[in-house]
Amino acid sequence: MEKERFIYALVDPREPGIIRYVGCSERPWHRCQDHLSDSRRKPRFGNAAKIAWLSGLLDAGVLPWIVILERVKPGQNWVRREEYWIVCYRTPELTNFARLIAPDDGFRAGTGSGT
Repeated sequence: MEKERFIYALVDPREPGIIRYVGCSERPWHRCQDHLSDSRRKPRFGNAAKIAWLSGLLDAGVLPWIVILERVKPGQNWVRREEYWIVCYRTPELTNFARLIAPDDGFRAGTGSGT
C-alpha cells in the first residue's frame, strides 16, 4: 500500500529565507538524519554541494531546519510535486542542481532524486 509522502525543504536557520535543498520522503525527519549522517561521513559519491553545505552547518554547530512544503496523498504523483517545488525554489543556493559525485567517473549533473 502506497503511503503519504512529504515534500520538504532544508534551510539554514541563520538564513531562513533561503531554501537549500528540496526532497521527498515518507519520513522527512528520518531522511534529514540520513542527509546529516552522509555529511558527517563525507562520502565519495552523492550530491557534493549538499554534503558540503550540511558539513559546514555541522562544523558550525548548527542543524538545518526542516520545512514541510506539501503533503502528497497516496496515489498522487509525488515525483511531479517534488519537481514543482524544486522549480519554485530554483536559485543558485539550491543544492538540488549541484554536480553529483559519481562513484565511477567523477562528476555528472544532478537533477533531484525524490529520496
